[in-house]
Amino acid sequence: MAGSSKGRTIKKALERAERLLAAGDAAKAAPLVEDALRQDPESAQAHHLAARIVAGGGNLAAALAHAKRACDLAPDDAGYLTTIAQLLQATGRDAEAAGALRAALRQDPNSAKAAARLGFLLRRMGDLGGALGAFGRAVTLDRSGVNAYLGWVDLLGRATTPAYDAALAEDLLAALEGPLSAPEELAPAIARQLRQKYDFAAAAPVLDASDPLLAAYLERCLNVDPVIETALATERARLIGVDAEAWPAPEAAMARLIALQGFVNEYVMFESDAERAALAALGDGLETTLAAGEVPAPRRLLTYAMYRPLSSLAGAERLAELDWPGRAGDLADVVRLTLADALTERRLRDTIPALSKIADATSRKVRDQYEEHPYPRWTAPTPQAAQHPAELLSAMFRHFEPPKFLDERLSVLIAGCGTGRHTVAVAKAFPKARITAIDLSRASLGFGLRMLTELGITKGRGGGIRLLQVDILDAARLEGPFDMVQSVGVLHHIAEPIAGWRVLASLLRPGGVMKIGLYAERGRRGVLKCRDIIAAEGIGSTDADMRAFRHRLLAAPPGGDFDKVMQRADFYSLSMCRDLLFHVQEVCYTPARIKSELAELGLEFVGFEEVEALGLAAQYRERFPSNPALDDLDNWEALEAVLDDPPEGYVFWCRKPGP
Repeated sequence: MAGSSKGRTIKKALERAERLLAAGDAAKAAPLVEDALRQDPESAQAHHLAARIVAGGGNLAAALAHAKRACDLAPDDAGYLTTIAQLLQATGRDAEAAGALRAALRQDPNSAKAAARLGFLLRRMGDLGGALGAFGRAVTLDRSGVNAYLGWVDLLGRATTPAYDAALAEDLLAALEGPLSAPEELAPAIARQLRQKYDFAAAAPVLDASDPLLAAYLERCLNVDPVIETALATERARLIGVDAEAWPAPEAAMARLIALQGFVNEYVMFESDAERAALAALGDGLETTLAAGEVPAPRRLLTYAMYRPLSSLAGAERLAELDWPGRAGDLADVVRLTLADALTERRLRDTIPALSKIADATSRKVRDQYEEHPYPRWTAPTPQAAQHPAELLSAMFRHFEPPKFLDERLSVLIAGCGTGRHTVAVAKAFPKARITAIDLSRASLGFGLRMLTELGITKGRGGGIRLLQVDILDAARLEGPFDMVQSVGVLHHIAEPIAGWRVLASLLRPGGVMKIGLYAERGRRGVLKCRDIIAAEGIGSTDADMRAFRHRLLAAPPGGDFDKVMQRADFYSLSMCRDLLFHVQEVCYTPARIKSELAELGLEFVGFEEVEALGLAAQYRERFPSNPALDDLDNWEALEAVLDDPPEGYVFWCRKPGP
């Protein structure tokens, strides 16, 4: 029949049905498929499309029958086997689904889609080794596949071995250096491997700058290991005490890596009095040379860059304009990160419009903090696949029915965007959205604008991003309403958080949704204890003050409240450490307080994010089986009160009542 006129007619009808299904219009596709099956009951394509349509209507048994019939008629089609696997998984038959996916991969060894689905299924089944292999295969086949990459990184980041594992190290390096990169998620696992490879117990560990994993880690990741930090600080102190011109090549290579890591961690490592004196003398000499119109020796600049950004030198603009040896060689990335980018940010920050002056006293203090330490510094965005906003929320909260207007072209307000990392994530998730991102700090906005420009996402497909300097307390001046508002990690830095929250609620469209992130009182015991010590002893928030306090914690005996503080990545960066321990304004919450303020604002709680991954959802269901939606804040208050390790913060969604 395929070559007949009737066959061609059926083929065209099924092609149209395929397009309609892709557009989400199953109602128009269904009669076309039904007619094709009446005319040709042996059409594998028609049975496959019928399976997809019927599954969408909820009849999984009938869908599975159609899918199996399609596979019988076209046993070599890996796509049909993949559909069978999806339907088997939906009916709880995971082992059979895994078998179908393995069969699909035998039929089509190059199917990245089947390999990725197998990875997610095996991870759910607890076969982490099998899942790691499947994800690795998917990423090898399609290096742009975001979901498979994130699945791979999730398992790599949790991997532990009794000794250094060269194969795991190779996978970690590949995950870090590919077209997609998630340094934050990979850093702990890489640090564990490096700890097992090098003798850090030695008084002066010998680190190999030519080691690809060590080099990539120090260049791209924020070091999150105290032992590695101590080794780097020891080596840095040794190098500044040696004539840089006499460094052999391996030492120069290590100095470069320390300089790059210094930029990433914002020079957070402790400095002795001798180091500070040597650095001051070095800086004076470099500035004198620049003032004379001469170019300093590259290795003297590299020595300085281990401790401070080159942009901090008087005459940095002149240095950026000069052509000098080393600028295009080993020092190129040091110059770009610590000099050229910083000068670009200074120019960009002046182009960002201000909606109003920052009038509130607390807001001015918060602004000043982030002008000094833009938060957070980042080098690469976490990979993010495009998503439909309504489908995202429906998948996250099964009980919640998103409003119909929550489509791909939604309007989003990001209140407190900082240096733009969260803005990038939202822009990648919703590439057609119209995004307004606001913050108090011009320095943070300048960093964010540079990163957005470099990533090429200042303009979306049909959407766009607008950056503004404005206090949340004055955000009512914005042109609203917005379909979605996101404010994560911001409101708790306002003197009266509910005042800022009220402004954001007024900007939200009726029926719109809001994502909020707040500190948790019970989960921040260690942080609050540190803050009490800092306040009681009158410890300041200068860079030197923060380095000294960190050094004190790192030298403390293990055990107690401080351990959890030092396990946080925020502890290992100067701006993030200031945000964590030295913030000028902080308010903590409980579920009970969240409930009270939501009621006062007239907002409805939808649910917490990440509770499944943290294992909290299972504990909630066991304790409160009558509330499968997990949306009772009184229950969350009761559960949190008995947790041994309560969460350090809450990220949750709420909605404004309306159509």
